[in-house]
Amino acid sequence: MRSGIIEITPLTKEELRFLSRLREERRSLGLGELEGISICKHRDCVLVTNDTAAKKVCDRYMIEFIDLSMILTSLFATKILTRSELIKLIDEIERKDRVLVTDKDDILAESSDQISGT
Repeated sequence: MRSGIIEITPLTKEELRFLSRLREERRSLGLGELEGISICKHRDCVLVTNDTAAKKVCDRYMIEFIDLSMILTSLFATKILTRSELIKLIDEIERKDRVLVTDKDDILAESSDQISGT
């Protein structure tokens, strides 16, 4: 299937070997998450995940990742969103996606610090 936006690519032999190793080590993670980790390790990409276990694997194997908190923080830091827009977005994510932004107070505190110049 070709959409022009998303490219489906098979894993290389090296990625498959690492995937197999990860499946043995990390049975709690799903196949898709493990495939993403393997691809990012071997293709020098950044994994986007909100899964704590996946982030621990990334830390262990020195794979860069970003999570929802980092994205939300950067939306304000780069002036893509105002503080009030950020608050609305967090509320919408929590309500519609049923995702709890556990460090919401820290993110909003950082946005307040940036506004006050500290």
